[in-house]
Amino acid sequence: MKSFHRYVRHRSPAAIFVVTTLLTLSTESFAAPIVFSNTPADPVGSVFTTDSNDGWALGRGMRFEMNADYSIHSFGVLVDVTDRELSYEILDVVSDTILRSGSLGSVSTSGLEFVDVAFAPLLLNSGQTYHMEFTYEGTSNQNFFHDEVDFGPNYTEGPFSNIDGTAGGPGAIQNGVLARFRVNALPIPEPSTLALLGMCLVAIAAARRHGFARSG
Repeated sequence: MKSFHRYVRHRSPAAIFVVTTLLTLSTESFAAPIVFSNTPADPVGSVFTTDSNDGWALGRGMRFEMNADYSIHSFGVLVDVTDRELSYEILDVVSDTILRSGSLGSVSTSGLEFVDVAFAPLLLNSGQTYHMEFTYEGTSNQNFFHDEVDFGPNYTEGPFSNIDGTAGGPGAIQNGVLARFRVNALPIPEPSTLALLGMCLVAIAAARRHGFARSG
């Protein structure tokens, strides 16, 4: 911190503006994963079944609507499995377009823990409806769920609204539970934020020119 203060004392206002702005933006960019657990009916969740597939062969997922533009780059689920091949899919519900899909191969966990899949950043648009799910054959050691009682429009997590658990595709929302999922998501910068970044670049260029002129 002392070195930062020395930097500030010997820099122009433009340079100080650039440094503080970039520090603020970088802090906002590294947000913690959004965990889908704060459900109105059952925010704690529990182990519902053991030594059972309990619907994962059909696909357990969540259907939701975006209330803001966000980019996601990973998707995870809380499971307890041994040597199970997990597959995943992210779907645009209205156009029935698969946006991301694949397999994680054979997965084994140490008790209940998150298993995450990473992929190229995917833009989710405000007002659009999406569906994410994981699938695997065979039994699991434990099946952890939140009792949702079809809360639907009553459940929102950040930019995700109208969240509903599914079992067997985006239309199968009358299943009564929601597995615990999480995503890594970042907001898409507003035009004003992009303009601010542009101002930062201009300020950097001006500060460098000023430094070169003074040293010359």
